[in-house]
Amino acid sequence: MEKRVFFSIPLSSVVKRKIKSVLDRHDLPGKIEPEEKWHITLNFIGSVDDNELAKLVFVGQEVASKVKNFEIKIKNLTYAPSAQNPRMLWIGVENNKSLDQLKKLIDDKIFRADIPYRIDFPIYNPHVTLAKFGTKDKLDLPENLNEQIDSMMAVDEFDLMESLLGRPKSKYEVLERYELS
Repeated sequence: MEKRVFFSIPLSSVVKRKIKSVLDRHDLPGKIEPEEKWHITLNFIGSVDDNELAKLVFVGQEVASKVKNFEIKIKNLTYAPSAQNPRMLWIGVENNKSLDQLKKLIDDKIFRADIPYRIDFPIYNPHVTLAKFGTKDKLDLPENLNEQIDSMMAVDEFDLMESLLGRPKSKYEVLERYELS
């Protein structure tokens, strides 16, 4: 049976509390993502079979053994893809050498494992998706929603996640958790 999977970095409880306190100050329309779904996507792979999933589990183990803990900066709330055409609300994450190295190493190992995988965006733009907006929602959005979170977060693990599509809501399940060296 195929599974929709991706690699991601879980958020710390401190960062989640800061995000929640900012969101609680705003009455946002649209589909607000529940806190348990907040994460930083590293690599969205898509549908894989059992054999490919086993390879991905090994990819995660290999990568975790080669990457040391590092820190990232959680930046600010921003509309995406732009303030002029808001379809989502993101928290920006400052890309740094260590984060980029982790993502690229996973990319490389996925390709070497001969797993069908397409990089959708040539430039990695790390973020946390907090909300999704429909056309009607855009009329009720606060203007200039650019609140700062400005929080450093240690990255000492990453996950292989399954995306379970469902109605009314999708959910994510951790398949494997990898501790960095």
